[in-house]
Amino acid sequence: DKPSKPKDEQCPCGASGGKSYSACCKPYHSGKKKAETPRKLLESRFSAYSKGHSEYIVQTAVLRGSYDEVESLRADIDASCAKLKFLNLNVLEEADHGDHAV
Repeated sequence: DKPSKPKDEQCPCGASGGKSYSACCKPYHSGKKKAETPRKLLESRFSAYSKGHSEYIVQTAVLRGSYDEVESLRADIDASCAKLKFLNLNVLEEADHGDHAV
């Protein structure tokens, strides 16, 4: 008998009809894909907070600080991820305004 492969957990972002993490946000976190829409960026960042992927959160932020400031931000994100549980993303409204989204 082959050992059973561990079941991939549902993606924390809750999007895509309950897709597994590896089929939903993991490709963004691993750098294999870039978020195609503002909505997907929001979902992938939420999932990154839930999974503790501070590197992805920092990489997808608009930063203007020094290296030390960015490292401080990363440490803050790591601390937040360790203390908080990101359970549910609920987008109440979204709109496309041509060159930007809200």
